[in-house]
Formats: sequence, C-alpha cells, structure tokens
Amino acid sequence: MKMLVLSDIHANWPALDAVSRAEGSWDELTFCGDAVDYGPHPVECVRWLQANARHAIRGNHDNALATSQDCHCMGPYRPYSLATRAWHRTLLGADDVEYLRHLFAVDLFEWCGAHFRVGHATPAGGLFEYVSPDAWEDLVAGLAADFVLLGHTHVQGCGRSGGRRS
Repeated sequence: MKMLVLSDIHANWPALDAVSRAEGSWDELTFCGDAVDYGPHPVECVRWLQANARHAIRGNHDNALATSQDCHCMGPYRPYSLATRAWHRTLLGADDVEYLRHLFAVDLFEWCGAHFRVGHATPAGGLFEYVSPDAWEDLVAGLAADFVLLGHTHVQGCGRSGGRRS
C-alpha cells in the first residue's frame, strides 16, 4: 500500500502533474495545504485535489483566498502572494472557493492500521507558525498519532519522536 503525501503546490500545475505522473499510482493521497497563491494554475490544482485527495487540509494561503483574511506570509513574498491571490479569485469558481473554505485545519484518520494527524503549520492546526526542528519534540508529545504530517515550511524531512514518525 502506498500513500502519496503532497503539500504547498501553490498553483504550480506542471509540477503537480509531473509528480503525479512520476508516482504513477498510489492507494491514498494526503495533502497538507496550500493549493493556491504564487503559481498560474489554481483551477487545475484545486480541481485535481478535489478529484484525488481523500485527505486534504487548508493551508494559510488557501485560508486567505477562501476567507479574505491575511495569510501572514513572509515579508519578501507578500506582494507576490497578494497579487496572485487577487488574480486567483478571478479564475476560481464559487465551488472551488467553497472547497478551500470547507477544508479542515487538522485531519485525523486511520490507514493500514496506523493513525495519522495532518496539519499545515503545526500538529494542532495552526496555519501561520514556522516550526523549528528543535521545537518538534514538544509539539508532538502526547499526540495520539503514529504519523504526523505537516507542510508550510517547504522543507522536506522525516523524523521519529516518541515513537511517532513525522
């Protein structure tokens, strides 16, 4: 059984399509947030996720587009985020925006006998924080999950903490 975990697509359809083709097939798809902002293909990315991701959560950029709230993105990227988000609002249909609006901040599920906890920035469902590796142990202490999956930082990593993989 194979789970494909994706995050922070940011409307980059060519990259998403390339990953999808390279992976070929999977049994479960989990998305850790941020389908929109920055890239030129929000419609393709959001609709692909709707069709393929069984577990998807809302990222800070998804939240900003769907609710017209601040995404709290990092300083030098802010003008790009604001500009592309305004443009994405003209491209996405009402159903696409509703899909983003109704994504949860945290998803808990069981798959193949393991318990998963999915968030965007933090395991508790925070959308804006940047978790440093030295803070990880405290964040996952006491969580009832075998795997904790996060996005947001754009840094790939895998670790083990208190018996949990992340």
